[in-house]
Amino acid sequence: QALDEAAGGKYCRNRVTNTKYGATNWEMAIRFIPLSVIEQLERYTNRYFLLIAILQLDSYLTPANPLTTWIPLIIIMGFTAARELADDRLRFAADREANSRVYGVAPTGGGGGGVGFVATTSEQLRVGDVVLIRQDEEV
Repeated sequence: QALDEAAGGKYCRNRVTNTKYGATNWEMAIRFIPLSVIEQLERYTNRYFLLIAILQLDSYLTPANPLTTWIPLIIIMGFTAARELADDRLRFAADREANSRVYGVAPTGGGGGGVGFVATTSEQLRVGDVVLIRQDEEV
């Protein structure tokens, strides 16, 4: 995790990140395909069918057409990857919503009785901030 430079690098930032493939759109675009393929090949069934598909490329080993294995393997892995990407995009949107929630923070030196609280997003909260929490407000 990235450390907060304002606190002298002593504490982590207050940023929620639950995505699997990256915290930004660019990270997701770059990291998705390699990480997805690695994750797919961690499943024994996918490794088995990949091995069978590779062996079927040699016509000496099998009389079957290699497409009968490659096409289903690519379809299954493609659908699984698409589902993972859709789930990660939903996590990304939920993270963005959580990081942009606005709270009232007392300025340094205190803020008497709720007067003078400054609107701050949850991502910008730091260790030691006095935060105004209202009834039924999500923490």
